[in-house]
Amino acid sequence: MYCEKCGTEIPQGAKFCEKCGSQVEPDIRERKGKSSNKKWIVGGIIGGTIFVVVLTGGILFATGIVGGNKEVVQTSADQHSDTGGEEVTAKPTEQPTVQFTEQPVATPVITSSPVPEPTEAPVGSDEPEELIDARTPEETYQKYIETFVEAVNTGNIGGLSEVLSGRVYKQQCDLVENYYNRNIQEELQSYSVTSTKKANDSCIKVNAKETIKVFYEDGSSKVVKQKYSYVCKYINSMWVITGMKEIK
Repeated sequence: MYCEKCGTEIPQGAKFCEKCGSQVEPDIRERKGKSSNKKWIVGGIIGGTIFVVVLTGGILFATGIVGGNKEVVQTSADQHSDTGGEEVTAKPTEQPTVQFTEQPVATPVITSSPVPEPTEAPVGSDEPEELIDARTPEETYQKYIETFVEAVNTGNIGGLSEVLSGRVYKQQCDLVENYYNRNIQEELQSYSVTSTKKANDSCIKVNAKETIKVFYEDGSSKVVKQKYSYVCKYINSMWVITGMKEIK
């Protein structure tokens, strides 16, 4: 190599010219050679790396296939030994088929009970209605005379509806109201049933006599003795007085 300024030959590797002292520029071919060498070195490193990676992947892939084949062979061998040397062909496992059976629905059976036929009462029966009232006609009269005297003294006519019925009930209520408004008081001294007369099973006449002392508003009083005939009838399952008449 020669100096570009003075043309003096420069020894290989010198950085300055010995004659003129100029800095020696490296030869272009030398620079290119070094550059090319660097490229080849880098390319070689990259190529080697890729080769190693590919080789490693191939080895791993091949190892997996071989291992899988070994497992398959081993499985086939196990099946072969278990079946006494006969070749066994694996069959796909069939899934059990679920069948739905339609169950018949029981139809409810409705049975109707026979309706008993109504029993008709015998025609032309003359038997009277059974009397169930525990109170007799005589006791009905007794209840009336006591309730009437109490109503005159208190003005309370509620009890008369239990022993009187019809028009006679209205008459006796008016009489009680009249006596009460006039401040008349009564005292029942005695009473008794003298006789009874039966018209039929549901109508009986009761004859009675009574002794009543009457007190007036002015302080006077008198004893009244009287005889009455009371008509008692059996209505709505009870004996009641439906009429009365003074016996002269």
